[in-house]
Amino acid sequence: MSHVNGLNKFIDSRKKFNSILNKAAKEYIGNVDNNNNNAKYKNEKQYQDSFKGILEFEKKFTDKQKKDINSVIFHGDNNDGVSCAYITWLFLTKNGKNKNKDILFIGIKPDNKKFGISYQIKKILNEYIKDRNVLMMDLNYNKDTIDEINKNAKSFIAIDNHDAMINIGNNIYSTGNHASCASVHKFFYPKIPIPIWVIYVDDGDMKLYLKFIPDTTLFTVFMNVRLTKSHMIGKYKGFNSINGGGYKMMNQILTTENVKWMTLAGAYMNEIQENYKGLISRNALYNTKFYGYNVVMANLEAAGLEKSVGRQMIVDQNNKYKKEGSDKKVDFAVLWSYHHGQDEYLVKLMADHKSTKHNMYEIARKISENSKYGLSGRSGGMPNAANLFLKCPVPDFIKESQQLNKI
Repeated sequence: MSHVNGLNKFIDSRKKFNSILNKAAKEYIGNVDNNNNNAKYKNEKQYQDSFKGILEFEKKFTDKQKKDINSVIFHGDNNDGVSCAYITWLFLTKNGKNKNKDILFIGIKPDNKKFGISYQIKKILNEYIKDRNVLMMDLNYNKDTIDEINKNAKSFIAIDNHDAMINIGNNIYSTGNHASCASVHKFFYPKIPIPIWVIYVDDGDMKLYLKFIPDTTLFTVFMNVRLTKSHMIGKYKGFNSINGGGYKMMNQILTTENVKWMTLAGAYMNEIQENYKGLISRNALYNTKFYGYNVVMANLEAAGLEKSVGRQMIVDQNNKYKKEGSDKKVDFAVLWSYHHGQDEYLVKLMADHKSTKHNMYEIARKISENSKYGLSGRSGGMPNAANLFLKCPVPDFIKESQQLNKI
């Protein structure tokens, strides 16, 4: 029980600060970019009225079918996926009052693999899918993988927001109009308006550019730091159990009245993030060739910082080219780290979020399949960010350090 007590102690220690910030933020007025004309919904009413698709899908399932869900599989690496899990947790536990330990929760990653059964699903198939009532959220997989889930599960429902999942089955709902968590909320609570915190996650995930809520970026940073990518919650696997401390913390802070102080706290967290990504980019990056591509590379593994650091590296190197009068451009960024004990390197590929020239997933897959160090099936990701593993010997200097006596 020590791991539970450790996480509870962390959660309870935040209450005092949360209360102080809440009082201090009462008069704060946030910032909305009113010059941005890309808003998908002009006002909150138009937003709340835009869920006809999921409401039609929801009618296919009885309340009993929803309550019988006993395996909850979600994207465990971003705000949308974790929010899906929390909304499901609220429904299945009746706001945390009824925690049936037979209900399983597991956060995994999506996979852009075009054919064959995803490794992400293979590794959880027997425990989390076989003969269970499965709900899968914010995860996109190919038809082979979906067929495998359907074949093994007692029942299967999926709610997503990726194009690859559209029209792949009658028990699957996917839309490009909203983040998965907004659809999940309507699925479980069809008559209740989408709460403000879910609107924030939806706005941040889908780039809706909503003008009726301020400081979405700051809310996103706060949620990443305090919840989704929190070291303490991750350390104790706080989202992978119905009794997970992650859900307790979400239940404690995700309310309409808390949004103001969350965005204020996010402003300071964002300042720290911006500072560190600049420092790391300036001191760690080097420009090199990588399987024929012109890349910027750094030895770094730091959850929550990698994407922003990688993109800052691209910006910094392209600015350097510009100052030199060169027309060169960086293709993408590469971050790598050595996993001692597994004798393998984790390699992450990241494109500029505005670039569509190169598909990171396809490049990662090809390296994994063609490199003599590649591990088939050990690559995955999305078009703008992907990763792979390379099986390599222990670096020579580590071997030396293990063999020599004190110098």
